[in-house]
Parts: sequence; C-alpha cells; structure tokens
Amino acid sequence: MTIYARADLAHTLIPESFGGCGERHFRPVENGAPAKLWALTCENGCENYLRHDPLWSVTTTEVPETYDETKAREQSEKSGKMDRERQLAEALIQLGPLGQLPSALGQMLAQLMGTTPPAALAGQMECPSGHPNAAGLKFCGECGQPMSAPVPAAALPAAQEAPQQSAPPAKPAAPQRPRRLRDARLDELQALAVAHRIDAVGTRADLINKLSAAGVTGNDLARMPVAA
Repeated sequence: MTIYARADLAHTLIPESFGGCGERHFRPVENGAPAKLWALTCENGCENYLRHDPLWSVTTTEVPETYDETKAREQSEKSGKMDRERQLAEALIQLGPLGQLPSALGQMLAQLMGTTPPAALAGQMECPSGHPNAAGLKFCGECGQPMSAPVPAAALPAAQEAPQQSAPPAKPAAPQRPRRLRDARLDELQALAVAHRIDAVGTRADLINKLSAAGVTGNDLARMPVAA
C-alpha cells in the first residue's frame, strides 16, 4: 500500500508496538528541495497505522491541505467570482443600447451576479439617491454621485427584489474530549519530554511513565503546537 503525506510533514516514525517498522521515514528531496508529493511505501506495515492519521491520505486527490494551501485556494475562488461578476457587468453595459432585456434573462443574471441592482439588468441604473440613469454612466447625471456606490434597498422596486432565504440553524459543535498522554503518538511524547527536560529515550510506555512521574499531564500535551 502507498499513502501520501500533507505537504508540510517532514518525517514520521511508527514504533513496532503500533505495527510499524520502528524506523523514521523522511520526505524525499527533489532538486535540493523537499518533494511536493510524498508517497510512502513501507513493507513493514507503517501504512496500516498512518492510513488513519489525519495528516495522511490513501489517494493523491484527498491529501489534506496545509493552512497556506487552504488560504490560497479560497483567495483563488474569490478572485474567480469577482472576475465573473465583472465580465457579466461589462456584458450588460454592452447590451444596454438594445433596450429592455427580457425579464427572465434579467432574473437569471441577477442570480449569477448576486449583488447587481435589478435596475441595471433592465438597461437602466440608479444612483444611491434613486435617480435613474442610462447603463454605462460612471456618475449620476442629476446629483453627480458615483454609480459604483451601493444602491440603498429602499431605492429598488419592491417587485424586483430577490427573495431572501433564511440560513439553516447552525449545528452545535460536538464537545472535544481532552487529550490524554496515553492518546499521544510517540513523536509527540518525545517532544513533550524534551520540552520538560526529561530523557526522551524509550518506548511509548516508558515515556508515558516518565512524563506522569514528572507531573506532566494531558493539559501540557494540549498546549503543545501541532508538529509540522
């Protein structure tokens, strides 16, 4: 079996007591830099344990995203939506000289654009004060206000306002069970021992006994940063 690691995971170690080989696996290096995709194949069974780890995936399409990858994807989706809205607005301006658009087409474009005032879909725009203007003008011909300003809801015809859908009630978050030392991975126990100046050599059970004897609890484990 081959499994794939999250992009910011540099190494892993599965002890023999958990069915692994007990040796540390490192992310491969390509052209002097860590490989973007780490495909791990261990003949001694490390994959059987890591397949249940949230930092690993059995397919390349389901590899967990890092924080930076998530933010980049969200920004790309936001930019793409803004580009589509701009293109639709430019198309409406070009269709303005043709006269009134069919109401069905206007409603469809309103749903796609979301924030476009319904008056603009009919080949006509309104300034924030409610003065009608031809499509394509940058400033109101009566009061001089910029046409890019948001149109007050009271200035829009009631018949053209899109119905608002109430958001479903948010589900209460499931309570998280506090972590315990015996729930921690070996590398977490080793890092916790180093942080408290305790000998980090030994099996997982040895480390749990050492940490417990030194007064280290699951609260100390919870305060530790997530390992990269």
